[in-house]
Amino acid sequence: MRDRGRFAHAISAAVDRIEARLNTDESMLRGCAGLLAARPDLTPEEFHAYARRLELEQWYPGVQGVGFAQRFREEDTEAIEAGLRSRGFPGLRVWPHSTGEERTAVVMLEPQDRRNRAAMGYDMFTDPIRREAMERARDEASAAISGKVTLVQEIDPRRQVGFVIYVPVYRGGEIPQSLQARRESLIGWVYSPFRADDLFVAIFGREAEPLLEFRVYDGPQAEPARLLHDRGFSAPRSETLITTERLSFGGREWTLTFTALPALRGGSLMPALAALLIGSAISFVIFVLSVRESEARRRAEEALSGLQHSLDEQRRYEVRLREEGRVNSILRRLGISLAAELDPDRLAQLVADEATALTGAEFGVMFDAAPEARMLASAGRERENFASLPVQKLARACGSSGTVRIESAQPGEFDGAPVRSLLAVPITSRTAHLLGGLAFVHSAPGHFTQHHERLLAGIAAQASIALDNARLLRDLQDADRRKDEFLAVLGHELRNPLAPVITALEVMKRDPSSAERQFAIFERQSRHMVRIVDELLDVSRISRGKIELQKERLSVRDALAKAADSLSSMARARDQKLTVSFPPRPLAIDADPVRLEQILGNLLSNAIKYTPAGGEVELSARELDGQLEVRVRDTGIGIPAEALQSLFHPFVQVAGAKDYSTGGLGIGLALVRGFVELHGGSVRAESAGPGKGSTFIVLLPGATEGVTHAEVRPLAARAHHGRVLVVDDNIDAATTLAEAMALDGHEVRIAHDGPSALRVALEFSPEVILLDIGLPAMDGYEVVRKLRELPQTRGALIVALTGFGQQSDRQRALAAGFDEHLVKPVDLDTVTAVLRRRLGAA
Repeated sequence: MRDRGRFAHAISAAVDRIEARLNTDESMLRGCAGLLAARPDLTPEEFHAYARRLELEQWYPGVQGVGFAQRFREEDTEAIEAGLRSRGFPGLRVWPHSTGEERTAVVMLEPQDRRNRAAMGYDMFTDPIRREAMERARDEASAAISGKVTLVQEIDPRRQVGFVIYVPVYRGGEIPQSLQARRESLIGWVYSPFRADDLFVAIFGREAEPLLEFRVYDGPQAEPARLLHDRGFSAPRSETLITTERLSFGGREWTLTFTALPALRGGSLMPALAALLIGSAISFVIFVLSVRESEARRRAEEALSGLQHSLDEQRRYEVRLREEGRVNSILRRLGISLAAELDPDRLAQLVADEATALTGAEFGVMFDAAPEARMLASAGRERENFASLPVQKLARACGSSGTVRIESAQPGEFDGAPVRSLLAVPITSRTAHLLGGLAFVHSAPGHFTQHHERLLAGIAAQASIALDNARLLRDLQDADRRKDEFLAVLGHELRNPLAPVITALEVMKRDPSSAERQFAIFERQSRHMVRIVDELLDVSRISRGKIELQKERLSVRDALAKAADSLSSMARARDQKLTVSFPPRPLAIDADPVRLEQILGNLLSNAIKYTPAGGEVELSARELDGQLEVRVRDTGIGIPAEALQSLFHPFVQVAGAKDYSTGGLGIGLALVRGFVELHGGSVRAESAGPGKGSTFIVLLPGATEGVTHAEVRPLAARAHHGRVLVVDDNIDAATTLAEAMALDGHEVRIAHDGPSALRVALEFSPEVILLDIGLPAMDGYEVVRKLRELPQTRGALIVALTGFGQQSDRQRALAAGFDEHLVKPVDLDTVTAVLRRRLGAA
């Protein structure tokens, strides 16, 4: 009787141990199912990390692994296979082949040892035994244990039978109420495969004196074909303590047959004590199993919690990665767009849009650097909420010293607009010139971060380069347009004087008696053409730095009077009042008289041209802090504000100016600025706008009080008559110059090249030789050297006539043997003065 009691206690303890182990394994699978339901996009790497935290070998002995079998439709097979191949399973296909509409595949299984890798891609739905358990788990929303199977992991010669436990995973994590809903929302199964012998050895260990021999059968009958596990001990044939127990788990029934072993009977002298010890041992075993189950559950919960923490960190990391990706995408797109876009308006809108998106601002603006800042572009999803936000206030908040971030603005600080956070940054050019700024606002305090500051500073730097490039392109396009306009005007200006010249020639042919009048026309138009060419050459020389000033001590009063006198007739013809306000005390200044005359003449002529009939023009000067300030004021057409800066560029003409001007190349003011700057001064224009007149202000350094000493140079009425040789390959030029010399009473000879000039010189012995440098065959430099070798011309005055007027050209001519250097076209008075100095007064 006592043996039967011990036998019953031992069986009860054995069944409890088996149930405890299976319950622990089920708890582990349910935790894994919850994870996959919450994270259906769980990656294999994350699943691997979770399985490592479970420490399967230590806390779940006997489990072959933990995995996930995904459910999918036939048409998704290729995608599943591609995913498996990309994870290190080359050539893998879902196996075995099936034509069913619904398929499954083992897509994750840990640990990834040699056996478990053999199971990857296996479609468990193709096996009826496994399929029955999977469908039962799906429909009943509970753990389901399969019948006896041979695991696909059994790749070694010594094979074991086993079984599989499945736990369903539903989309969204909630268990659907209806059967149909469960079948539709199932995404797969978490499962664990078991090798039966390994499991029961892990449960019962290696007992020194086992009390029971038992076998486990799959199903309600102890049939040899259904044997799952045989403990392998041999009980005596005469043993009568034999019984059968049934264990239900996961919707399936196992049959367990128990036979007592000799250690259970043990004929002890103290049967009561033995029974007590056996009972205590059984209780202790159950206690240990309970503790181990609790510990295993705790470990599973810790693993799940740890993985959840890791997943939270992973999600935060992924959020950061996505944000960085978004930022990098915007910056890359912005960089490409800024490099390609060259329209300033579109650039401004592009920068405002992308920077607003980048910072998450509710409203963003880009503004210029004008004293009263103007909005160039705006962006944001909450524009209407910030309609009352004054751009000028944002511009003042931005300033020019660097990035400004306000984390908590006071209510009402921005004129009622709901601004609690502000981030602003100036946009400066390569030369540190302020171009404008960017400002972004948000209705929540503390929205903008240091990261946003750094991003915005980078965008501002990119924007400044792009805007500089856009402005440069616009300037080049404007310059190209002005060049085209200039060429058109130049053609017009050159044709204007040529037309009367050609007409005058025709008149002279028909009426020789009108020659005197026609010659007057020739002179006027020729001088006009010379002035046009001279101005063009001056612009070119200034731009290349080739003009050298010949400064003298000049009387400011005389300079003003001379400029006003030269243009008074032009003012009278337009019925204008021209007044001159002289300095209250005599002033003198060191300046080039020719260039100063051009400065004043151009400013006065412009004022007269662009002032309507009956208007006023005033020329005034005064001493200001050691500088001479000259003002030319008119009541003319005025200048738009946007044109004030470009007014002094070559070929620029103010819109509407052509309606008043009778011509011009648009280079007069460029010459003024060039000559003024050569003197170390500055010039600017002021105007209240179109129709309100204008004032041009010139500042020249070095003005002092005092008078200049005028040199009196008496000139003879006529020069002594002498012998003059004119040498020029241009027949018309040589002939007209010779005729002019003959009219002054000189004896003149002509030659058109070097050899003939030498022959004439031998015969004629000229006192003065006017020699063109650009002769054919033998240039003027060679001719002058040969002339200096002839006794007849060794002491003659030899004057170079040339179209090259630089200082270096003059130095070369004098070095070659010339006495004087005159630039074509030559003024006859200049030639006469040269001859006077040589031939003396009459």
